[in-house]
Amino acid sequence: MSQDARQKARIFFHRGDLRQALRWYREAEIVDLANADDLGLAETLGNLGNVLAMTGATDEAESCYRELLPLQRRRGDLVAVAQTLVNLGNLQKDADRLTPARAYYLEALALAQEARDFRTLGILHSNLGLLDAAEGQGEPAVAEFRQALDYHRRVGDEEGLAVPYSQLGKTFLDLGRLVDAERCLSNASEHSSSWGTNRAKRRCFASGPKPTSGGRTCCRPFDAWSGSSRSELDIGCQVRSGIGAGSRSWLPLSRLAREETLPSPPTS
Repeated sequence: MSQDARQKARIFFHRGDLRQALRWYREAEIVDLANADDLGLAETLGNLGNVLAMTGATDEAESCYRELLPLQRRRGDLVAVAQTLVNLGNLQKDADRLTPARAYYLEALALAQEARDFRTLGILHSNLGLLDAAEGQGEPAVAEFRQALDYHRRVGDEEGLAVPYSQLGKTFLDLGRLVDAERCLSNASEHSSSWGTNRAKRRCFASGPKPTSGGRTCCRPFDAWSGSSRSELDIGCQVRSGIGAGSRSWLPLSRLAREETLPSPPTS
């Protein structure tokens, strides 16, 4: 059964054995196709694409995501389609193909706005900010990162807040606005502490735009239908577990997000 193969793939993935994870996701794909199981195939293709992207097989990953899209579109799941478009945009971004990356992000943005998916909107504005920063457009990047923060606050996402704060701080550094940069990086540190691990801090402060390719963009692995996801800085760094990858973190937190002091835009 394909579910058994996917379960084995998840086990090997969490052990760090991507070769075996790929083997069992491919096995699940064969069974799903033989059974004409669109629901199972969608789950398999999403996770297979994620693992392929992690191993650097970006062409195969892109093929998986493209095969997945019509399954999700037929289902009418705007959130899931938007998540897949984000993954496709990330592949383009990592290959320094910024124009097609932006096209994928903007298409995903329209769907996420229609679905009122605030978490994905936060990720997309961060991604668009990274594109602007990679193109040397500092002030538009700042505007995108501010928008990302607004959306992450709406859902009380500590992890989501930490990353754009660090990106915003690094952009302010590039613009020579050192006080604003210090304030944002301090906020990033606070939120990464709330998020909970030293690994989170290291990931947060490594996430800002770089001079050439700009660093990897935020991407969320997903439940193929529900869009359940967890924000990560690398493509597909978490496969589906239980009812969906990171489904626990997909649910809005019950506590309200704290208010932070954001730097004011420069006066003319």
